[in-house]
Amino acid sequence: MKEMSLPEAAYEILKSAKDPLSFQELYEEVAKEAEMTPEEHDARIGQFYTDLFLDGRFCLLSDNFWDLSEHHTVEDAKAVLNAISAGEDEANAEENSEENEEEDEEESGEEGDEDETDQPAEDDETMEAQKRESEDAKKAADITDSDGNF
Repeated sequence: MKEMSLPEAAYEILKSAKDPLSFQELYEEVAKEAEMTPEEHDARIGQFYTDLFLDGRFCLLSDNFWDLSEHHTVEDAKAVLNAISAGEDEANAEENSEENEEEDEEESGEEGDEDETDQPAEDDETMEAQKRESEDAKKAADITDSDGNF
């Protein structure tokens, strides 16, 4: 199967698979089909991930599992995007909260000292999160056809 491109091999593997595959499982199958040497295996993994991500035939699911887009609806994609966005929002909120606490402690020299300048920052964070969610929804809509398929 060496004459087939890696994304084409991935397409055929996922087409015959009953369930989505983790990226690692999919890459190992593709590498086996392509008869890669260990050096090729290590050198091509990054490009393979990029190829999958950019190829509209493939769909990234939660926990780095991949499947064919034709097996999923727009609602599936929105659910994944919302989950990813929520995870990023939680991580960003925790990170920003920790940074703000550290900055407040440095500025005031006291712990737990709150002032009114914290409130606008929270409003800005909320607005940014809403903006990202809106952009993610637009991206999901842009990559689908009129039937709701990817």
